[in-house]
Amino acid sequence: MGFKLVEDKNALRYILKEGSTSNHCCFEWTVVDTHKPIYIGGDIYTKDGEIQFESICECFTYEDAERISAALEFQYRSHN
Repeated sequence: MGFKLVEDKNALRYILKEGSTSNHCCFEWTVVDTHKPIYIGGDIYTKDGEIQFESICECFTYEDAERISAALEFQYRSHN
């Protein structure tokens, strides 16, 4: 099954995923970059039908993850 990414200029680039994408027990939230899907064997990697993206960082709290993603989003939008 192949997936094609469609760029939406209004969509957020940096989003929060609950849990740790690295499966580390201490982290509760992960900031991911929706412009960087994970590829395996030339195909976009999906898990449970959802496209998986590269992690930017993992955080202990939602508030920290939200602040980081907001700062990254602001920086990205101010330069594009």
